[in-house]
Amino acid sequence: MGNIIMGIVKDLLKFLIPTIWKRWEFYKNEEAHEKMSFNDEYAHLKFSLLNLNDAKKYEGKVKKITRYYTDIKEETVTKAGICYVINYNKNRKTEDLLEFDRKGKEIKHLIYEYDKNGNLIFVKDLNKKGEKGVVDCYIYNDKGQHVETKYFDDGQIDYDTCYKYDENGNCIEVNTDDYRLDGIVVKTRNVSVFDDREIERIKYEGLTGETEKEVYFYNKNGDLKEIQNIDIETGEIISRDLYCYDTDGKLSEILTYEGSDVVGKWTYSYNQQGKETECRIYDGLGNLTHKHVSIYDERGSFCGTKKYKNGILIFSYLDEIEYYD
Repeated sequence: MGNIIMGIVKDLLKFLIPTIWKRWEFYKNEEAHEKMSFNDEYAHLKFSLLNLNDAKKYEGKVKKITRYYTDIKEETVTKAGICYVINYNKNRKTEDLLEFDRKGKEIKHLIYEYDKNGNLIFVKDLNKKGEKGVVDCYIYNDKGQHVETKYFDDGQIDYDTCYKYDENGNCIEVNTDDYRLDGIVVKTRNVSVFDDREIERIKYEGLTGETEKEVYFYNKNGDLKEIQNIDIETGEIISRDLYCYDTDGKLSEILTYEGSDVVGKWTYSYNQQGKETECRIYDGLGNLTHKHVSIYDERGSFCGTKKYKNGILIFSYLDEIEYYD
């Protein structure tokens, strides 16, 4: 299950353009988020560990990250066993990942293989032999563009995702074949339209047959300012997400409208270094429902989070970061 969740997150995060919107989409459906198991949440977080290309996230060249399960019975977050250990080379590439259960038993040891151009081509589990050890397979075209990813579970393909690009290198289409239902292949497709940036996306949901259309608007600085969810048959606007920024250009608020009614609000706070410290989520009545607090180490690198629901701490993790310098 972890591999499936991790793979889905990879595809979403890689091709949904604005960073903040990616995070918004992940948590927007509260009911679906609440149904995620504890291990699935960690699977999502595992991918965030593998992405070291966000220069704003880490202060220094990361050598190793140890992620800990945490005890949330009290307000103080304490370490309660290793969850993941990930080692990186000096080129900011993941070398290997070890995953442990709550009792400290190793349940997975993944290694990462790259081609001569530094592109990730295989993720393999050393605890499994032969083809059963292949977890992910990445394929590139002669331009170095990522065109296909195959995700496996115990030697059997879970799903296959293919990508198409325009002449400017924009990913204009993502097609996924999901093999996880016995005897049924579920096909989904996202088609994007670009100007100088993505301005429209149509989603074709293979399992339900539903089709969604989203239109994106930007301000003069190139920041996302509005997303409209459109009924593709009637052209009616179903909902709108409005993005507000402070005088420093940082996202300060997201408002979700259905018609003229505000049905949700997100607010963001930052420290003096400009890094996000807190996100608060409100319902349509103005009630605070969720709060996410970011934790940083002495260098200022992001190293953990605390998540609250209705004032109660429900989830947290801590990272111990080692640096090359």
